[in-house]
Amino acid sequence: TATLPEQVDICSYELPYVLSATDIPGATYSWAIDGELQTENSNAISITTSGVYSVTATNNSGCSAYASATVSIYNSPEAAIIPSNSTTICTGQSATLTASGGGTYQWSNGATGNIITVTPATSTTYTVTVTDTNGCTATDAITVTVNALPTANAGADQSICTGQSATLTATGGYTYQWNNGANTATTTISPTATTTYTVTVTDANGCTATDNVTVTVNPLPDMPVINNLLPQYCLADIVQLNLTPPNGQLTAIDPNGNDAVLIDPYTFIVSEEGVYTLIYTVTNAVGCTTTATATTTVALCCPPPPDDTPNVIDTPQELACCLQSADFLIDQNTNGL
Repeated sequence: TATLPEQVDICSYELPYVLSATDIPGATYSWAIDGELQTENSNAISITTSGVYSVTATNNSGCSAYASATVSIYNSPEAAIIPSNSTTICTGQSATLTASGGGTYQWSNGATGNIITVTPATSTTYTVTVTDTNGCTATDAITVTVNALPTANAGADQSICTGQSATLTATGGYTYQWNNGANTATTTISPTATTTYTVTVTDANGCTATDNVTVTVNPLPDMPVINNLLPQYCLADIVQLNLTPPNGQLTAIDPNGNDAVLIDPYTFIVSEEGVYTLIYTVTNAVGCTTTATATTTVALCCPPPPDDTPNVIDTPQELACCLQSADFLIDQNTNGL
């Protein structure tokens, strides 16, 4: 008996396909396609086109058997993957892939359905197998490239004093955006209170990362006071000051711009005529400083008399100043002296 399946469905990628009838020892075979005789005389024939394939097998006794099969050849589906966004992403981002061309879909990551969203940690190739209603399949593949994030660094936290500025410098990116609006790697800020600044760095691939830096604003000490400075002193006077608070640093600058020699931290001798500038600075526990300044004038109380004439004392103040000098006269007609 010669037998063939009644229906043979073939996908185009399976061609050439071999159709085989029952192998009868010693028999001869005659094949026909849609009734047209073929030259093939074995129990198998190579299929390249659709149609009705029939075979007649004749044994040594002259007995014959007949069988036929309907062969249908189907084109393969056209599988395609189209990304709905870029297939180049940054670490932590996702890509959506849409496949077409089939009735059912099977992805290499185990997903089914024609649309998948993936978040790979490293660059990954995804393959989809699509199957049409005839059972024919096709595949397509796409690679999702994953770029690493930049390493954002906003720098170390800083401490400043009220009224000061700080310079922040970020690294790790191609472009920079600070939350204070600056768009350069370096920004100078003058916060009035402790503030945290955030920088977003973007690398050449468009990947971003952020980092924070906190600028602590420390208060200034209270304004110091130079309490007992007189507006004028005589040359060679000893100036002893009462300063509040009493733990600051005093600097006395003479009329020539030189530091006066201090006898003790708050006492000095005026040795030059002119204006002395006093600078008193106090520093608190966090290193912030406040400075008070004041000036006083130093004069020679008994100036040398012109033309070697004796000095004339007109006021009690001049008298007190010049008692140490032998070159003076008392004006009997002035202020009762």
